[in-house]
Formats: sequence, structure tokens, C-alpha cells
Amino acid sequence: MSGPRTPAILKEIFQPVRDFAKRGIVKGKISIDDELQIAATVYVFLGPASYTGEDLAEIHIFAAEVVVQQVLRKLFAEARLAGPGEFTLRAYLNGKMDLSQAEAVARVVAGSNELQLEAAQKLLAGRLCETTGEIRRELLEILSLIEAGLDFAGEDIEFVTVQRAIDTISAIRSRLEELLTGSIRYEEEIYMPAVGLAGAP
Repeated sequence: MSGPRTPAILKEIFQPVRDFAKRGIVKGKISIDDELQIAATVYVFLGPASYTGEDLAEIHIFAAEVVVQQVLRKLFAEARLAGPGEFTLRAYLNGKMDLSQAEAVARVVAGSNELQLEAAQKLLAGRLCETTGEIRRELLEILSLIEAGLDFAGEDIEFVTVQRAIDTISAIRSRLEELLTGSIRYEEEIYMPAVGLAGAP
């Protein structure tokens, strides 16, 4: 479960009653009704230090499918079923990951070969974000120097030479082209066509 009402919902269904105001592992029972209680372990992660950035809890039970469904019905009286990718969406909206990392989570789930998983893990680790972040900082730095030179054009002050500005921008362009070319090549490798062999061995 994830959301601001997570501690309150747990408090209503869990025995013995806890306030769930601290991160940790809590063992007890989930009350289905006055007669039926299911042994459970709850892992509590309070926001913003959680995957979604919200108060989050995992409920672990060991029971038959029919009992699991009863527990879910008990929870759905106070909550709703998350949509596909909703936990990752909440993590993105709460600033816990950038867009490329959110995409990487989807690729990890959908990955069908080692190359796909390797590419997704690099995205998830923030490699793309780090690289583009460095390029952005370099662009902002050279832009600020160029603007400062324009502001003081009448003064005998040189913040950056024309040649240095050209060299810096050319280097940034080369890095972007390399990044784009590498991404296209990697896409071609990880989405290789499936081939079926038919006939007698």
C-alpha cells in the first residue's frame, strides 16, 4: 500500500493495535472478522524515504488463496487496487526518480534477454541522467560566460574567448552525437528479431 492513509488503514485492520509511525517490521495479525485473524508481517516504509516517496507498507502473509482474497477484500474496503505502474508513477511524481529511470523500471519488467536487462539497469542506475546532467551544466557555464561578455561588451574584460566557446560547444555536440548514436545502436541490439527453426533435426 502507498499513500497518506497507509498508517491509518493498517491501524484499523492490524492486531495488536499499533500507530505505525516508525519505519520497521511489525508482526501480528490481520483481523478479517471477529473470529478470523491471519498471522502477518508488515514492512513499514515512511515517506519520503520510501520507493514512492509516500507512506508505504508491504503485508506478508502465508495462507491459502481464499484467505489472501479475504485479506484483499478487507483492504479494498478502505483502499483501491493500484493501476499498472502506479507505484513507479508516484515515485516519479514525488521526485524519487527521473523519467528515464521510470522508463527503466518498465523495461526491467518487460525485459526478455540479457541485453535488455543490462540496458534497463543502466537507465535505472541513472547513467543517462548523469551524462545529460553533466552536459547541461557545461552548457549553462559557457552560456553564462558568453552572456557576461555581452553585458560588459563596452568594458575591457574578456570572460571567455571566442575560440574557447567554439571548442566547448563543439565538444558538447560531439558528446551528444555519440550518446545518440550509441543509444540507437543499443536499441538495434536489444530488439533483435525472433527466429523460429522448423523441420526435422
